[in-house]
Amino acid sequence: MNNSDASSIFHSHAFLGETHDSLSGFGYGESKEKQICQTDPTLGETLMSQLLPVPTRRAPVFLVALMSASLAYAQEKEKSSAAEAVDTEHIFGFVEGSDIGEKGEKEIDHSSYIFAGKPGSFVAILNETDFRYGVDNGFRASLNLLTDYHGVYDSPGIPNRAAFAFSGLGSELDWALLERDKAPFGLTLSFIPQWRRLDDTSGARQESIGFPVQLLADVALSPNQWFCAVNITYAPTFIHTPGTWTTSQPVEISAATSFAISSDIFIGGEMRHLTQNQLGFFTEHALFVGPSVYLKLAENTNVKLAWSAQIPDETTQRLDLVNYQRHQLRLQFAMGF
Repeated sequence: MNNSDASSIFHSHAFLGETHDSLSGFGYGESKEKQICQTDPTLGETLMSQLLPVPTRRAPVFLVALMSASLAYAQEKEKSSAAEAVDTEHIFGFVEGSDIGEKGEKEIDHSSYIFAGKPGSFVAILNETDFRYGVDNGFRASLNLLTDYHGVYDSPGIPNRAAFAFSGLGSELDWALLERDKAPFGLTLSFIPQWRRLDDTSGARQESIGFPVQLLADVALSPNQWFCAVNITYAPTFIHTPGTWTTSQPVEISAATSFAISSDIFIGGEMRHLTQNQLGFFTEHALFVGPSVYLKLAENTNVKLAWSAQIPDETTQRLDLVNYQRHQLRLQFAMGF
């Protein structure tokens, strides 16, 4: 707009004001203004563009841009949260989470269970190497290879031994009954049949067939950051001794918590109550407590370490070092592909 246009608009505006002042007392002001505006239909738009401040005229554009940016941020945040969703299967210690992966996922993991702390010199390392495959969404199957090492010297009731040996085979079937993103908590049922050719305490030759059943439950107390889990395991086992078969029905009830101190590191603690039930219900039992740490090495690779120490049982108020050990450790390495 040039100077002559601005001068014209100014004089027109002044004229409107004078006309309104002179005729408003007679009731003609409003109609007169309408007549003047009708003579130049673009005059109102021109006046508004000059009288309104620039930020006000640009407000609709700013609001649209703000809403678009907010929507894009929300969508990006949702994608980021989904990408960072925690797989809880391995973030605890001896306790397992309820996640079992998606259809087609494959995983190899190796766990070493280290038992020590009996009278004398005693170390038993039970190794389990697993291949896991997601058969379908909510169902996974695994094959297990079992190997043992026993280093025993001068431990009462256990023959001296220093040997590494193949100890058995097993499998595992997992059904995801509830998923945390669709239910208040996650819940998985596991069936873990095993055949063993060695006694897991002494390493002596002893055939056994076990049919453990596990119920794995977990809940997110804080999304992607703080989790709690409970495992209940019932493991009826048939043991072949010379000339006869005996049975044991171990039960384990465990609870654990795990907290993310970063996106790749979880620390936690757990309490486990173990019962062998060989001499009757709720006999030969022990209580274990201890910490755990989980480290995510890469997108599909992780390692964890857990340690449990036996403390006096709540009923006997003493340690049971005949049927259990003073210390139990678990070291696990897992890699998905």
